[in-house]
Amino acid sequence: MKTPAASAPPPPRGPPWLSPTSFVVWAGVFALAYVACALAGMREDTTFLSGTVAGGRGWSSTQNGCAAYLLAYFGFVLVAPILLLAAALLALWLRLTRRVGRRSVPEDFTKLP
Repeated sequence: MKTPAASAPPPPRGPPWLSPTSFVVWAGVFALAYVACALAGMREDTTFLSGTVAGGRGWSSTQNGCAAYLLAYFGFVLVAPILLLAAALLALWLRLTRRVGRRSVPEDFTKLP
């Protein structure tokens, strides 16, 4: 016995962190971290990479500022664009699979064969 089209099964759901919205949110987190580090003046701490200390501060604070700034910078420059592209592709893929009406996505991403 076939079920009517009106009672179609709900769309497949994966983990909440694997959604276009969460990818965009994480890209925003990386952007905010970079802006916060740049406004805090941590860019000057990258002089540690050339063996100098920024502004007469100690080695320890320069190292910590350099590490924080570099993590925020590479997160903003490398990770955030990848997350935004992944969010766009995933949103497009989910829209196309809903339009076609096929269930090409398993209900639970953790139980892949």
